[in-house]
Amino acid sequence: MDVISKVEINNFRSIYRLEVEGLSHVNIFSGLNDVGKSNVIKALNLFFNNQVDWQTDLEFERDTNTFHARKPRNWKTRKLISVKLTFERPRNRYRSLSKTFWVKRQWDRDYLTQPKETFGDASGAINDSRMKSSITKFLKRCKFFYVPAIRGQTYFQYLVQNLAATLADQPSADLEEASSQVEYAISNRSAVLIAELQAITNLDFELQLPSSMRALLEAATFHTQGNVPLHLRGDGIQSMTVPVVLSYLSKESKGDFYYWALEEPENSLEYIKSTELADQIHGIYSHDAQIFLSSHSPAFLAMHNDRTSIYRVFKGQERYESTRHEEAVTKIQTVSVRGSEYDETLLPEELGFYKIARDYDLEMRKVVQDRDDEIARLSSENRLLTTPTLLVEGVNDKAILEEAWRRLYNREMPFKIDDVGGANKLKERSLAWVQINSNRMCALFDYDDAGIKAVNGVKSNRQFYVKDNSRSLYKEYLINDRIMAFTLPVPSFYNRRLHAENLNLQTEWYFSDSRLKEIDDSAQEGLFDRTSYVKVEGNSFRTLKVGQDGLCSLIGDMVVRFEHRILTTSGKTALVDSLGAFSDVDFLNFYAVFRTVLTHLFPDNDLDLTETLQDTMPM
Repeated sequence: MDVISKVEINNFRSIYRLEVEGLSHVNIFSGLNDVGKSNVIKALNLFFNNQVDWQTDLEFERDTNTFHARKPRNWKTRKLISVKLTFERPRNRYRSLSKTFWVKRQWDRDYLTQPKETFGDASGAINDSRMKSSITKFLKRCKFFYVPAIRGQTYFQYLVQNLAATLADQPSADLEEASSQVEYAISNRSAVLIAELQAITNLDFELQLPSSMRALLEAATFHTQGNVPLHLRGDGIQSMTVPVVLSYLSKESKGDFYYWALEEPENSLEYIKSTELADQIHGIYSHDAQIFLSSHSPAFLAMHNDRTSIYRVFKGQERYESTRHEEAVTKIQTVSVRGSEYDETLLPEELGFYKIARDYDLEMRKVVQDRDDEIARLSSENRLLTTPTLLVEGVNDKAILEEAWRRLYNREMPFKIDDVGGANKLKERSLAWVQINSNRMCALFDYDDAGIKAVNGVKSNRQFYVKDNSRSLYKEYLINDRIMAFTLPVPSFYNRRLHAENLNLQTEWYFSDSRLKEIDDSAQEGLFDRTSYVKVEGNSFRTLKVGQDGLCSLIGDMVVRFEHRILTTSGKTALVDSLGAFSDVDFLNFYAVFRTVLTHLFPDNDLDLTETLQDTMPM
């Protein structure tokens, strides 16, 4: 809640003239000791409760600003203490008032108990009686709770009294019935005693209970575990209870506007508890009350967000030129208003440890974020442990296969595709899968030099049972009945046997020559390497430069045949980016891949996957 938008204080204690603008839901005043932080909060208490401190009335000589008192003798204005608050009209209420209005209360030595009030808005002072009445009604609904830095049993009893008033003022048939039952029971129990007293004294007697449930509740006290009164607990425990009670009051009093002023709420709290309290003030309590607090703690000063304003309070010199009198008075500088850019040059220098603590806090946030990222990663890994999975070499393979599934099957993919970053890593992942995963997995390798070597590496690892289902130009290995490694089969629609013979068959070659030529012509760097090609002679695999072995001596119109061309990394990316323009028929060759994957991953399930485009394939 952020009803008060501006505070102006004049001639109060260490404050000569002070304006605080940009107030938010939570407002933090910080700085060195004895600069007047608490006086800002006490001025708010003076405005709302006509008290300087908790249960301390205003004394003009003591509480007026001394610099103000040293004005030249011929100064015509009276020496006054004033506090002026600018309010934002509550949403959907007090519609007769301006969107922004202000109230000024001022005290002098002759009028301390009833300060003079002035009302106004952006256009000036308000004289309309109806508007004055509305502002007065609004002020009566404003509840200001001042929480001093040092609290005792008396303060907690004050909280109980406010709690009793809130509970008693809420209509409750159960509470009224309980009160009647208590009165009736005590009357019966005391009847004999009353009769004996009357017989001895010849006077009428009665045992009077509190006249109201509120009076009965005000006599209550908080007791904690082990029947220990709260005021006998440590100061830290007592401090933690105050915001909870205030929050309850703020929520239960419907229609009222609550303001809290907390002096050094971190007192008696270890740092972790201060951080928890700061989070609660920002995330919970500030929705039901506008909060003002003074603090040195980085737990509160690290609340740099759009619900918090932070101010540096300090002492600065004021001077009367006519008398040359100088005096240090309270001044204020804005550090951060509602999450605006943080001025790093102010508070850290004065508080010393603050910048280190704040940097540590940011570092801890990074640690927490890293932990959350790791949890997310482990969760993803855990899903891999239970989800049937197809592992592929690279990100382009994953993108092509996912798009192919979308085009060929009218249903959600029943397995997960994950890329691992190369053929050798895919081999290592396949061998490790047996030990760390319980779900079924297929590992799909390109039919190229690296892919064949990796699959053979899987086969040659003797710690696993391997069933060799190798066929011409197609290798399939089954490990422990759950894990299968296989290479891309030769497509039948766009036949790529020559690519396989040259160990040059990758997922991109599943598309037609015409599609690949379109990408090569349109991509900025082309689809193919312009200076190299591959060639297999016997069992020898070589990457050769154009011009060697007389295979191609010219670049341009005379190009190396498709089965020898090398796809570049940038070209593969360009192809993936162009998949949206491909037709469904362009993906027909992937039926063969998915049949193998589905047969292995779901051996006992009939997935009822209709190959709707199968009829379009040429015989």
